[in-house]
Amino acid sequence: MPITALHAWEEDDTSITINLLITGVSRGSLDIFASDCFIKVNAQPYLFQVDLNDYIDELKSSATIESSGIRIRAIKVRGEPQHHPLSLSVSPMPVTLPLYSNR
Repeated sequence: MPITALHAWEEDDTSITINLLITGVSRGSLDIFASDCFIKVNAQPYLFQVDLNDYIDELKSSATIESSGIRIRAIKVRGEPQHHPLSLSVSPMPVTLPLYSNR
């Protein structure tokens, strides 16, 4: 089962920046896909997908692999202000799972 990567999202009138915290993944196993209104990053065991509210220019957009993860900068097709700009930061939550013994 894929794990959603921790991420931070910033948006302004001209661009969207997404920072994904993905570590321990080789560049060869990384798959980044962008279309005019969708972005997907697959880096097993991580999967990040987002449907965008407005169109982006996938040819002008870029992804940068850094030591802390991946930074995606998507350039919007129109520089129009959004009705509801989005800014979100997600911090890790502790997860406790039950332990089961093999009988």
